[in-house]
Amino acid sequence: MEEIVVKPFADSSMNKVLALAASYYPERDPVRRVDYLEWLYQRNPNGACQLALAVEEDGSYIGMMALIPFRMVSGADIINTMAVVHVLVHPAHRGKNLFVRMIRAVKEERRCTGEWLIGHPNETATPGWRRTKMAFRTVDEVRVRFPLLSGSRWNGRRAVRLSEAMLAQCDFGALDQWRRRLG
Repeated sequence: MEEIVVKPFADSSMNKVLALAASYYPERDPVRRVDYLEWLYQRNPNGACQLALAVEEDGSYIGMMALIPFRMVSGADIINTMAVVHVLVHPAHRGKNLFVRMIRAVKEERRCTGEWLIGHPNETATPGWRRTKMAFRTVDEVRVRFPLLSGSRWNGRRAVRLSEAMLAQCDFGALDQWRRRLG
C-alpha cells in the first residue's frame, strides 16, 4: 500500500522525482532537468520547496506535488503561500485516488502552518481539487507589485492592474536570460 507524505525536498529525492517526471513530461521539458529543479526547489529566495508524495513500498515515487514557497502581500499583511506545481501521478497508478489524498495531506499541513495554498489546475485536476473543497476563482486581471515595468511611472511600490498592452512594456529580461541559459 502506498504512503502519502509531505516532506522538504532533499538531494536524495532528485532521482526519484526525475524518474516520475519521465513518466509524463517529454525529454526536453525543464521538469526533467536537474539544474531547473535545483533552482526552483532549492535555491528559491523564499525557501526550499516541500514535496507531497505518494510513495510505493519499494520507496519509489508514484505521485507528487511540489510546493513552492513565496510571499503574497495583502495591504500591510505578508501571507506565506505555497504554489502547487508539477502535480503528477504515474500512469500505472492513476485511479487510486492518490491525487486527492496528496491534496488532503497538504491541506492538513497548511492548516497547521497557516500558509495559503494556491494552484492553477488543468481540466483533469480540477475535479480532484473540488472534491477536497478547494475554492476557485476565475482571475480576469493581474496585479503586480514588483518592478517589472520600466520608467518612473511604474516604480514597483504600488499594485497596478496589468493589461495586455502593459505586458508589452514589462521587462522580463532577467527571466528570459535565465530561460536561455537552460536551453
